[in-house]
Amino acid sequence: MPTAAELEVKIRLLDWAGLRALWSAIKVGDTPSWAGGKALEYLVLRAFELDAHESATVRYPYNVSLLDEIVEQIDGAVHLPGLSCLVESKDWDEKVPIG
Repeated sequence: MPTAAELEVKIRLLDWAGLRALWSAIKVGDTPSWAGGKALEYLVLRAFELDAHESATVRYPYNVSLLDEIVEQIDGAVHLPGLSCLVESKDWDEKVPIG
């Protein structure tokens, strides 16, 4: 399984056309070179990175530790002037009701 650093390098090679192709693959469940859910997680962050250019700082997935124990995995964070957001992504096969 690729490391987080390897996935970050891999996604940063994609431009908008590459992200659209990856999105098409995600929709049909055909992402064999990505661990479950990781393709969507990294796609979302890369889209922020491409859209905001130099005005955004994107942090790819990272772990949060407490007393030497991993207690949470953050899917990513996006920092723009005046705005910081944590990013959480879920890749579900079935439709999920919202509301």
